[in-house]
Amino acid sequence: MKRLIATAALAGILVMVGCSAPSGRVASAGLSGQASSAAELPASSAPTAASSLDTGASKASLSSGLQGTLCAIEAPAPEGQAGEWLTDDPATQENNIVKLVSSGIEGDAFVARYEPVNDGTTTVNLKHYQGPACDTLHTYVLSVENGQIKVKGEPTVTQAPSENALDQFLSGDWIDGEKQFTELHIQKNSDGGWRAEAISPATHSAHVVQMTLYYDCDLQKLVYTDGAMYDLPISDSEDEELGDPVATDKEGIIEITSTDEGKVALFWNSEANFEGYDITFARSDGNEADYAELQQILSSDLDVPSEAADAESADGDGADIPEGDGTAAAASGADGQNPVMNFVGPYVCDRASMKVEASGSADARVTISWGSSASEASEWVMSGLFDPDTLTVNYSNAVKTNYVYNSDGSIASQEVEYSDGYGRFVFHDGKSLSCTWQNENEPDNGAMTFTWSF
Repeated sequence: MKRLIATAALAGILVMVGCSAPSGRVASAGLSGQASSAAELPASSAPTAASSLDTGASKASLSSGLQGTLCAIEAPAPEGQAGEWLTDDPATQENNIVKLVSSGIEGDAFVARYEPVNDGTTTVNLKHYQGPACDTLHTYVLSVENGQIKVKGEPTVTQAPSENALDQFLSGDWIDGEKQFTELHIQKNSDGGWRAEAISPATHSAHVVQMTLYYDCDLQKLVYTDGAMYDLPISDSEDEELGDPVATDKEGIIEITSTDEGKVALFWNSEANFEGYDITFARSDGNEADYAELQQILSSDLDVPSEAADAESADGDGADIPEGDGTAAAASGADGQNPVMNFVGPYVCDRASMKVEASGSADARVTISWGSSASEASEWVMSGLFDPDTLTVNYSNAVKTNYVYNSDGSIASQEVEYSDGYGRFVFHDGKSLSCTWQNENEPDNGAMTFTWSF
């Protein structure tokens, strides 16, 4: 059964936040925006304005500098675009290097100021949101040495591809590829995003779910915040109206992935849908598209180097960093920087996530998390010397901890499985960074290849 999807216009909401807010989202009203204080919003919240930046938008011009012991980094507000800003606060993370002091709109730019906390290197992001999705991501690498903070190398700018370019891969009819129960119908909204409707038949759970999808260039997934579930009408008529929703304002994500045959598929995990099990949708309308072709579009606008110089430290001894491949500062042991700086950041592999950090002058610190279920997860933490010739890290100090969680997300129990794990990481440098992990303590799991997820 395929119902006609009614596209409703979304009302725009703009929340203005003062420039002294240390965290949360900050709204911008284009180049002429003014600011006033407002409450902090969680990362999953957003106004419902629904337009996105297209690929044709001009590249951002970033600059950075120091004011006393503070490092000020900025990103230009998109001209004529209302939206919100969100910035990282590493002080909320373990072993933090810098702390966010203030952030907000100043003139025609969003500015975030950080102060040093501990020596080391970290990355911070300035994220611009249109509606619930991040459409532009500005990434800086910050380094602290002897209490002096620097911006290392050139920041990078990641932009979402145009919705018109993505539409050929999304709009149309989809079916649950495994159980053949749930249908998914997607069509593009004229005012931005895609209207989606998932239908489960009377022989299954008998409901209809409607949502508005947007592509998030930070998550590199489709997101929604307006999910609504309705009981499936008894009649088979496509014109029968739905009743009142039985659930509203549901949030979730749909991952764009690949079938075994290399075709585009959509993955809706059980924590983000109403079915109670993971669903991988395949095309049911015959319009299958190659995943490799979609990947070219998704990567074509990623990691655009901005026009910015290194910010020097307060005493003016900032080092010049050679140009890299646009994904990280091109660090090497010869220039006094940890070469792992070329590979720092988050990576993903299916349900597993990996964080790579530079430690000392030549070591890498790696943290891997994997959730076996909604209530159980495992974490590996390890470090080792980075070989710049082979791009390899060998380690023999991995600590694996298994966690069990309560329904409210708190830890019910944790147990260290081993603390002397060994293995290796091999980084692959190119247009898209990736890293292969070989865990010798659990060889039956095989090698896992993670891709950089900025």
